[in-house]
Amino acid sequence: MEKAVISYDPNQIKAADIPQAIENLGYEALLEKRELKIKGMTCAACSARVERKLKATPGIIDAVVNLATEKASVTYNPEELSGPDLIRLINEAGYEGEEIADIGAAREEEEKEKTHLRQRNLFLFCGLFSLPLLLGMFFELLSLTWSHFFMNPYLQFVLATPVQVVGGWQFY
Repeated sequence: MEKAVISYDPNQIKAADIPQAIENLGYEALLEKRELKIKGMTCAACSARVERKLKATPGIIDAVVNLATEKASVTYNPEELSGPDLIRLINEAGYEGEEIADIGAAREEEEKEKTHLRQRNLFLFCGLFSLPLLLGMFFELLSLTWSHFFMNPYLQFVLATPVQVVGGWQFY
């Protein structure tokens, strides 16, 4: 098996185009492409962090992370890395990686449904504790005589703390 070390200028050619250039020269570029599921990403910075971690790893030609689908598409050299190595890299970045073949379509749909249900329940929980605070503000605007009950700072603390801690936990 022949090997080559390639130095290139990223301003002139993309890393993803190198395998095609090798094949145009009449050689075979032994690369694999895998789709991985990534759990725990909440923002664009999260997906960018995973993508940077993957692209900085020797043996990975290209990596694209999609926040909306929670998936990563990785093109890599199978002689240098394996599927478990890719999952380990994602885990090192602080997220939970799985091979899509291991998941299966039914399980993936079930995971998505669980996430939606959890988010809905969290919203209802936070709404339940926030509603009295919201009503207190409206009662104050309407100058109702018993609105002072809602202005009690201890009551506001007791109502706002579960919203901040339980509802906001996923963002900290």
